[in-house]
Amino acid sequence: MAFFKGLKKRFKKIIRQLAADDHSDIVFKNNETVISSRMYVGKDCSFGDASFIEIGKNIIFGDGTKIIAISSFSSPHADQKFDPFIRIGNNVQVTASLQVYAMKEISIEDNVLFAANVFISDGFHGYDKIGIPYKEQPISDIGSIYIGEGSWIGQNVVILPGVTIGKFSIIGANSVVTRSIPAYTIATGVPARVIKSWDFEKNIWTEVKEVNKISLE
Repeated sequence: MAFFKGLKKRFKKIIRQLAADDHSDIVFKNNETVISSRMYVGKDCSFGDASFIEIGKNIIFGDGTKIIAISSFSSPHADQKFDPFIRIGNNVQVTASLQVYAMKEISIEDNVLFAANVFISDGFHGYDKIGIPYKEQPISDIGSIYIGEGSWIGQNVVILPGVTIGKFSIIGANSVVTRSIPAYTIATGVPARVIKSWDFEKNIWTEVKEVNKISLE
């Protein structure tokens, strides 16, 4: 009996390993840590519809991470189809409990760091009809989200549809990003606003009062 239990356990481990390498849904609905040559997947992680998800190498997905591509939504008041795409670059690190929901496109470039409990969605449930539960209203306000190379997204940050976060930017903890943030800046608050930018001549962060001329690239 012990032999067969051991064999079954080893078989399950092999299946999880193969799934991790192929990015299939098998590995991403587990209660165990999975390590492959390409990524680390913590406990209680889930990936929805992996055929719409592209993942790079050397990725760390901390416990409780959820990456979900949503290709359809149905309710008594809606019947929608989407063509979602989620791209996660190389060397991305997730501390824990990142939630990503895409109906259009969410692109995370290389070397991005996520602190715990970050929420990202490129669409909302509708809210323009009173008397109909919001959870049943059509998905609306859909807009692509781009997070630039080397950025650092702080704990409990919320990133809303249509936002671009420029490369090597920092989003402070507990911020809600409702509009695009330029590259090489620090933004914080609800809604998030730029408070500092990197001065390449002085090699220091400097306070910012006007960001209209700061590039998003």
